[in-house]
Amino acid sequence: MPNLYHITPKEFEIIDRIEVDDRSIRYELQPVNAPSSCPQCHCSDIIQHGTNTRKARDLSEFGKMVGLVINGHRYRCKNCGKTFVDQYETIDADAKITKRMRDYIREQALNVPFSHIKRELDISVPTIEKIFGEYTAEMEKNRELVAPRILGMDETQLNSVYRGMFVDVENRRIIDMTEDRKLSTIRSWLQQLPEKERIECCTIDMWGPYKDAIEYEIPDSNIIIDKFHVIKHLNESLETIRKAYAAKLTDKERRHIKGNRWLMLKNSEELDFMSQCKLKDILHSFPQFEEPHAIKENFREIYMAGSRSEAEKAFEKWKETITDYPEFVEFAETVDRWNIEIFNYFDNKYTNSVTESLNRVSKEISAQGRGYNFKVLRAKILYRTPASKPAKFSYYNAENEFNVCRKTNAGQNDFIIPIYNMDTPKYMVEIGSGVDIDELYNFMQKERLFAYSSHILKLK
Repeated sequence: MPNLYHITPKEFEIIDRIEVDDRSIRYELQPVNAPSSCPQCHCSDIIQHGTNTRKARDLSEFGKMVGLVINGHRYRCKNCGKTFVDQYETIDADAKITKRMRDYIREQALNVPFSHIKRELDISVPTIEKIFGEYTAEMEKNRELVAPRILGMDETQLNSVYRGMFVDVENRRIIDMTEDRKLSTIRSWLQQLPEKERIECCTIDMWGPYKDAIEYEIPDSNIIIDKFHVIKHLNESLETIRKAYAAKLTDKERRHIKGNRWLMLKNSEELDFMSQCKLKDILHSFPQFEEPHAIKENFREIYMAGSRSEAEKAFEKWKETITDYPEFVEFAETVDRWNIEIFNYFDNKYTNSVTESLNRVSKEISAQGRGYNFKVLRAKILYRTPASKPAKFSYYNAENEFNVCRKTNAGQNDFIIPIYNMDTPKYMVEIGSGVDIDELYNFMQKERLFAYSSHILKLK
């Protein structure tokens, strides 16, 4: 019979190949080699003690599912009396699929919905979840996590639930994701974070549990309220005012400003020439919008202050201009409640802009994650893409000093290469494992474009 079936290492001989139906093939196999010793006592005095039949699945062949029936043997050791059966390199003990099929499922499970694998291989979703869970547990075990110097804490809405997101702000990496953003969850995560004493600053939004958890677990770190989050609240106040004024306009006047709300909310310096002209036209045509817009821009200028004291004085002066606008007064009260954390920015000018970048990918992740439980969703974010980065280390010897060796560069000047003592190497994690946010976004954009192109080709 032609040797159609191949698996490496070649440890089976084909007895028969049966076309079960138009969708599946069954191979009758027998092991090529018999065991040479007892796995218990390692004695070589063993005898056959009956037969042992194993059934397993393997990867498809020309689009047809492949089933294996392996006709092996049972053995008995004359020395210790233990019985055992054939063991194979290509199939784990008691497994019902080959290792290469398991590895294929692992790889695919990171990249496509489980339902796709189910249709392709005719394997149950619980089995896929089990294989995927074992795989991600291995990756989790080998992951080098360490506290960053600047920790960003934010959230993203996935599957209609706010998930806590933790980011290395300096290196633009997602460190981890939690199932929710409750105080107990955040505290537990911080408690287990290796070397959390490294954290100098935490950038957060105005979510109380973030602040409380930091004060409990890393009280020596500075808390900074992200300035973009502050401006977001400011814009919400301006939008409330704008809507109230717009509701009093005539139909003709509303048509004049229709579709241009963003002109008032966007940072003035980010508007192009035509947009600036449109904004000037609206403010000139509707003077009631001019002062609220100016108040918004004046607050933004506070962030251009050169020092904390200068910014705090500018804020107090700004409050004198808002007395006619309850919405801005309410915003100012919020700033007063978070005064220390908001103005900490002027001592440590870090922002959550990197965590805000997560908003660009949250919709993509959420769309792909419908139906996944949290563990699967988290694994797909942390491990599924080229954006997943290993930790970076620095090496040193036991005395915390580099050894050096001198080499001559082909008759030119000598140069010195630092090396570490190979007898007692030590290492320190400089940057922990994480996911590069920008690479993740670009990857997901390309993936979405590829999926769209494939769909168009199918329609054609």
